[in-house]
Amino acid sequence: MILKKYFEPDARFHEVPYGGYICDVKRDDLITEVQTTGLRTMSRKLAAFLPECRVRIVFPIITEKRIFWVDPADGTVSEGKKSPKKENGFKLLSEMLYISDYLSDENLTVTAVYIRADEYRMLNGWSRDRKKGAEKLSTVPTELLEIKDYSPGVDVSLFLDRLPLDRFTRTEFSKATGLRGRALWSALKILIERGAIIDAGEGKRPVVYTRAAGEEKKPLPDIKIAPNT
Repeated sequence: MILKKYFEPDARFHEVPYGGYICDVKRDDLITEVQTTGLRTMSRKLAAFLPECRVRIVFPIITEKRIFWVDPADGTVSEGKKSPKKENGFKLLSEMLYISDYLSDENLTVTAVYIRADEYRMLNGWSRDRKKGAEKLSTVPTELLEIKDYSPGVDVSLFLDRLPLDRFTRTEFSKATGLRGRALWSALKILIERGAIIDAGEGKRPVVYTRAAGEEKKPLPDIKIAPNT
């Protein structure tokens, strides 16, 4: 709700029906969709929206988070404790595989929003300290740090400019990006599919990837520093 209001303060343009879906925001020919849990469900919406409208997908990335525990017995809230888990822009790269068919559409913009947030969890888990398996109540953005737009014809090679490596193996890419498992596989796959990287190892193992020929380093998208919210 907070990000929805940030991108469109006028509530008259919130929750607008269009193309068989309810848009988070629709004002004139611009649709804004805030995706907090990933892009898995966006493919069908993009098929319905993009022929007639511009679409902006807003993807929040929590770079720093505090955890607060709520005791269900008396409603008391613990002091916030900083979580060791951090997200970065490569999480968005891995999610882009779900919308790969639409990344060349110039009507599409993907917006990464870097934030700090507070997360509230109910102290009702199955472990002795009641934290494992606990119910997550809400995640509240506390500070909006910066916004990066990837458009038009979303260029995934821009993510490579955030790597400290020119040549890398799958393991090195994982260490540099923090991606594991399916997220790691998805990020490499979308980079390969979009022609951003190639196998430079000439069939050797482990595979060594490098930036594709002609993919010179480009400046990163303009960074807009947003006010605290």
